[in-house]
Amino acid sequence: YVSRFLNEKLVLWRWVFVADTCLLLWVFLNSVSVDLFGMHAGLDSVNYFHYFASIGQMNIVSGFLCLTLPVGIVFFLNTKKKHNIILYSIFICVAFMALYGIETEGVWIGLSFCAIFLLPFAIEDRNRLERLMWVGIMVGGTLAFSKLLQIILGDKMNHEGGISYMLITYMAGFPLIFIFLIGLFVIHKNKDKISDKVLHIVSKLPLLSPEHAHRS
Repeated sequence: YVSRFLNEKLVLWRWVFVADTCLLLWVFLNSVSVDLFGMHAGLDSVNYFHYFASIGQMNIVSGFLCLTLPVGIVFFLNTKKKHNIILYSIFICVAFMALYGIETEGVWIGLSFCAIFLLPFAIEDRNRLERLMWVGIMVGGTLAFSKLLQIILGDKMNHEGGISYMLITYMAGFPLIFIFLIGLFVIHKNKDKISDKVLHIVSKLPLLSPEHAHRS
């Protein structure tokens, strides 16, 4: 239903993402030991980082991110209005900060599957391909910011292991920023050539080709 009737032009979606951003900001604040409304008051230190915001247990937060983050990225890739670009950029950054704050690995698996099917959509259009580089820069930037928070906050930040902890600890954000900045520069300078080459290569892959995605 959503895939057939999704309309980014509806004003309702702006408010949905404003609400989602606020909720995920709450999740992020909980992950750095900021308890806005005292909802963690009855939790011991072992369970403190297992429950977030008004969503609840971390696996539910993971499911929420798997539903909302890919949609936000698709809207960011496709929108042409500046105020929407700003809104979706803020949402994506906050969502990734919240993602790093939960210790479940299911969200990474879910987003990895989404990325496989998001790639054909992104490379079909030259502007989307350029926006995809910006998404990579935002991922790297939020990882770098999380590393800074890890240094400053120490034990006040959730760091019980997992993929997020590994990416933050080993400073994966900085090389990601560098790589995607280079990609953005190359695509911006050679937009037509890069798009044609990428489309030609991907068209050789049955699963990832845009034609296959349309048939599915």
